[in-house]
Amino acid sequence: MTKMCFVFIVMIMTVSGIAAQKFHGTFFHKENGDNKTDILISKDGNIYEVTCGTLILDSMNGMDVEIIGSKLRNRSKDYPYKINATMFHALITGKPVVKKSKSGKERPYLQFGDDKCCGLLKCQKTSLIQKHCMDKDKILLWCLLRFNKRGKLYLMPQRILKEAKVSLPQGPEYDNTDNTLPEDKLKSNSGITIDLPELGNSARSNGRNAIQMFVHLPENYSPNTAHPVIFHMGGGRGNPGEVMGWNNIVKGKNFILVGADYSYDANNKAGLLKYGTCRDFDSKIAAHCIQILKNSTLIDDDTIILSGLSSGAYSITDCLNHKTTLKIFDGFCAIIGGSDPKGAKIGDRPFLFVFGEKDTQRFASHRNKSRMDWMQEAYKRLQRGKCNVQLYLQKGVGHSWSRESYPVQRKWLYSQFPHIRKYFDWADVCKDTDDPCVKQTYEKWIRESGFDTTAI
Repeated sequence: MTKMCFVFIVMIMTVSGIAAQKFHGTFFHKENGDNKTDILISKDGNIYEVTCGTLILDSMNGMDVEIIGSKLRNRSKDYPYKINATMFHALITGKPVVKKSKSGKERPYLQFGDDKCCGLLKCQKTSLIQKHCMDKDKILLWCLLRFNKRGKLYLMPQRILKEAKVSLPQGPEYDNTDNTLPEDKLKSNSGITIDLPELGNSARSNGRNAIQMFVHLPENYSPNTAHPVIFHMGGGRGNPGEVMGWNNIVKGKNFILVGADYSYDANNKAGLLKYGTCRDFDSKIAAHCIQILKNSTLIDDDTIILSGLSSGAYSITDCLNHKTTLKIFDGFCAIIGGSDPKGAKIGDRPFLFVFGEKDTQRFASHRNKSRMDWMQEAYKRLQRGKCNVQLYLQKGVGHSWSRESYPVQRKWLYSQFPHIRKYFDWADVCKDTDDPCVKQTYEKWIRESGFDTTAI
């Protein structure tokens, strides 16, 4: 039997002057003696009582929904908050069936659910269903859900939609390229290297060979999972494989890791090669590589992190004011490098500096300042801008990336990014709850996400 896809898109409304909010989760109808309650097990980690004029149908138990309603304090000890929702639309997938009314007339209903949970919803505007849908096994309806005077829920189909196929890329575009990774190489725990001659030659090869892009897919990689991404620019003249330092931090799980070369021509023109350092100016190479990745597989567009070591760290702070950098990246990690990002406005995007406490060598060619001085200027500038910035000093370490920092960076990854943190919030709820509905729901969401919560 066809499983129901239930998405509520609710009209923005206010109740007693309280603004409506959006909530996404799973509905359950709970009964304890004479007490009947509708609850939403929300993906924000909370459980709300839901009021919408009447009780939700028993057959809608376990259905995923998205509603917009007003969040209010509740008198219930079990559910300290409730959501008031009185009117909403739904995108519902089901099978049209005919059922006779008491008067003997045949009326269309929508059948949804599975073997464990099956429901029938009466459809108004019967001609729309009868004319176009009765010969189909599965239809997608844009409906208004309403309750009649007896508290029965029914559908008012407004239009019939065709099911859209998932296609790549999704979300924002980062660069104008149709390049993709080799499809036969998109496998779990695999490393992929491709040449990018369209970007020119690499500083690493002193301009002799094409810029390269390296991608490492996690052990739990799935083409159906929107994996978070770490894009890393290396130290000195660059090394795409340096991104594998992050593999020890993420324990080979969840994250797609990407590294790339620097441009020889761009850095030679800027006069940086003579100092043994490079930049990815305006994140041009990063944008190109992220777009290629998006053309090839699903990624989490809300969790793309820019990392850099030494030269790569300075590249981050130098580009922090550029529109391309801010368009792509949701967080930053500068390792043993970084300078004053004057006027940078990154909002609440997490920024982590990892530095060696003995990285104090001074450079006469740069006003006798040390890397520590430059990093401190960058850190304080972001602090003054009220940014979400952290600093970790590696004890007894100079200009190097020590394993000592790995637990700190791992904790930063899994605590600072909402799309990642929610999975661990759900796992914590599973450990603490005695309610089987709550436990099963969060376990289901974690399982469906493809995310490994043991990686922390």
